[in-house]
Amino acid sequence: DLVATGAFSIRIGVLIEGVKDSKLLSEKSRVKLLREIIASEATASVDMLQPPEIDSLDILTATRQSMQTSVSLVTPSTPTPLIIFDGRSILRKPTPDASIRGAHGTLGRFPAVEADKGDLRFHDVAGASIVAKTIRDGIMATIHEAYPEYGFDEHKAYGTKKHQDALAKHGPVRTIHRSSFSPMKAMTNWRDALET
Repeated sequence: DLVATGAFSIRIGVLIEGVKDSKLLSEKSRVKLLREIIASEATASVDMLQPPEIDSLDILTATRQSMQTSVSLVTPSTPTPLIIFDGRSILRKPTPDASIRGAHGTLGRFPAVEADKGDLRFHDVAGASIVAKTIRDGIMATIHEAYPEYGFDEHKAYGTKKHQDALAKHGPVRTIHRSSFSPMKAMTNWRDALET
């Protein structure tokens, strides 16, 4: 499935009301907030990698590459930004800042830290999660139109039981599912795009 990463930057001291971890918001709230983010003085971007790209790399390398691209597309709100992101295992060195609890390094040309539960703790990280999730979910809704038998409109390609059952029944689709993902490796009933 897709790797989607978002970047978000807004002037220090400016907050967009309602921005919080995208997983805690309804789809309707995320769409509304995405519109507000686009209309605000924030800058935001999303980068996506398709399954063949992810399979040719590995999930961590693909995620890091996507993050570097999304960060490079955002105009920083300060001359020397610190990139804070939610995630683990992308950066290798533990951060010396105990308040952040994560790892540090660089992402592109900027210093970066992984923040434990960053989308719960930092406004910009939450904004990026809203942008990336809302756009990705919209793409999954479009994919659902081509492949309604998989139920992408409901599970958005996450590994729910319904998704697993659809994969067992219909087989994975080469352009949508990652062959490098462990549950897919044993499957032999792969489909090409728009195969019926």
